[in-house]
Amino acid sequence: MKKAFIAALTLSTALSTASADSFGIRAGYLQPWYTYQGEALNLDGSFSVGLQYTYSLDALSSVRAALDLTPNLHGLDLMGFGGELAYLVKFPGAVSTYNDINLYAGAGLGAQFATDSGANLLAFNPTLIGGMNFYATPELGMYLEVGAGYSFMTVSGNGSSTTFGGLFAQPRLGLTYTLR
Repeated sequence: MKKAFIAALTLSTALSTASADSFGIRAGYLQPWYTYQGEALNLDGSFSVGLQYTYSLDALSSVRAALDLTPNLHGLDLMGFGGELAYLVKFPGAVSTYNDINLYAGAGLGAQFATDSGANLLAFNPTLIGGMNFYATPELGMYLEVGAGYSFMTVSGNGSSTTFGGLFAQPRLGLTYTLR
């Protein structure tokens, strides 16, 4: 039994470190431009902080999962929770032949949730993403990216619900550590 446990542990460690997966922290600013029945809604932008894990599918593509905390969602004094699942493709050598800088693009689906004494806010954000990675060492990296898309938001409470949508832009900054 002991040998089987050690073999399983060794195999799982080899599988989890076979690709260049990374773990990191990120910060972002979400600026929405929502409309409701043809009228523009005046909502503030929101700063967020979060954690992310990126799983490399192969040398060029990866899947990233992130969880975010937004202390003042759209200036409404609501604590927002959210996240994003994204598929990203790298373009190595587009900027630097040393692979210390690379461009990437992708698409994702984000969500945000906030609640306050019976009122609920839920938003889904299909996102197009473009960015650039910078590597100080093979393990330590930083990225700058911009996500943009169309947001679908529902506000519900007291038995009624209102749905509206609009464009959004979200610049992000992150620090990552590559797990080998």
